[in-house]
Amino acid sequence: MTRLVCLAGLLLFALGMRAQESCSDAEQLEAHLKAAPTCEKAAVMMKDCAWGSSADSGFSSIVVKKCEATFLKQLSTSAKRRYVQEMQICWKTEELQMGTMYISFAALCAADVAKAYATNPARRSAPELQASFDCKKASTPLERAICSDAELGEEDVILSRIYSRTMASLKASHYQPILLEDQRAWLQKLPGVCNVSAPVTQKALQCLRQEIKVRYSLIDSCSEEGPGNKQVYLTCLHDKSILRGYGDNPE
Repeated sequence: MTRLVCLAGLLLFALGMRAQESCSDAEQLEAHLKAAPTCEKAAVMMKDCAWGSSADSGFSSIVVKKCEATFLKQLSTSAKRRYVQEMQICWKTEELQMGTMYISFAALCAADVAKAYATNPARRSAPELQASFDCKKASTPLERAICSDAELGEEDVILSRIYSRTMASLKASHYQPILLEDQRAWLQKLPGVCNVSAPVTQKALQCLRQEIKVRYSLIDSCSEEGPGNKQVYLTCLHDKSILRGYGDNPE
């Protein structure tokens, strides 16, 4: 019995070593992804073998192509627009960051979106993405303005993802409430900065697009200034918020 257990352990170890070798060799990994029997298995394999670099973009394209073969032709015009939109958001969310690691994040996101459409039929009938919140429940002039403009709604989704990711990185930290407070202050002052009223003007919409893009760029750029140092990050965020007129000057 002991001998069988040992043999089983050696077999698992050998399989693990072979899997690692497959992951570390680009040609082998590409071949395995193409040979995967299903979209889901290919997506899982890519996630397990992700290099954390721009190489993942090529691996992702194999997974996306395999997944799209199972659903793309079946999508309605509206569903196709949403699918394309979700894919674009994956890349736009990371395009401001420096380094190939963020290309990897975008590639993994794209593979996840394709897998979701392939494995979850309900995803294919979801309405087009308008904003980071339910536009049917929009009640303030700012929310209604965001829901009225497709480009602005997309920028809002990107901001929401970057903000949520940053908040998650600060989980269980006393710095998290500081970022939360800073974000609330920004949201409260944003309508006044852009003169948002009903009916919303094109000038206000353009201002909102710019300010939201600046906001998520700010969150990203500050994370670059203080990698691994939450206090440096939040100090950067607060100082730059003051420069843009959103924060309260500590003096």
